[in-house]
Amino acid sequence: MPRTARAARGDICYHVINRGNQRARLFHDSADYFRFLQIVVATNKRIAMRVGAYCVMPNHFHLVLWPYGDGDLGRWMHYLLSVHVRKHHKRYGTDGRLWQGRFKAFPIQQDSHLIAVVKYVEDNPVRAGMVTC
Repeated sequence: MPRTARAARGDICYHVINRGNQRARLFHDSADYFRFLQIVVATNKRIAMRVGAYCVMPNHFHLVLWPYGDGDLGRWMHYLLSVHVRKHHKRYGTDGRLWQGRFKAFPIQQDSHLIAVVKYVEDNPVRAGMVTC
């Protein structure tokens, strides 16, 4: 039985998250973070996406994404995570599952809720004690 695609409308903004399998650390140094952001840029060249905010933490990430078309979110995330996994395995000589599961995408109302989510995403490293304001 084929897997069903996630329904994601193009006129809705989403808070997208994913975490390392068993909460494992996936980003070990600045090169890992930079490479992930390079993949975000490359993904955006393949499938246009409005990126409102992002935060990449050692074992997870948050993205605020606003797709242009229906179904773009799933295609965008599939490309992003597939490329990231291949590059991670190549760099570290590993194999197997990196991510805990499929990404989660929560619709965001485009009003004060959007502002609250962006603030939450941007404050994530502060709450984790990784940086100070």
